[in-house]
Amino acid sequence: MVTAAHFGAGLFGTRYPRPRFAALPLPRYNFTMLALSSSFLGLSYLLTRWCGSVGFILANCFNMGVRITQSLWFIHRYYGRSPHRPLAGLYLSPALLGAFALSGGITSVSEVFLCCE
Repeated sequence: MVTAAHFGAGLFGTRYPRPRFAALPLPRYNFTMLALSSSFLGLSYLLTRWCGSVGFILANCFNMGVRITQSLWFIHRYYGRSPHRPLAGLYLSPALLGAFALSGGITSVSEVFLCCE
């Protein structure tokens, strides 16, 4: 549920800031990317030593989450005073959230009664 929204935001967000480099100071963007890459390297080293290959996957998930959040923040700031709301499409409808909850409930009940005696 959240992963699909993050994936969609990541696809849009990582491509979006590039055309606006004329208005943004490039050194600030480069510093942000350097900080994100450095934190990924450090975190992947620590988590890999602690959890093995799963730690590397966790570090990658954390890195992508931070990058997506940074991109969403950039888009939100860019359109802050505009009537356009490009991020509004990321909100999930109550019907879809209800379907997810119902599916999770049915799965949990079937796991208890039908799985692995």
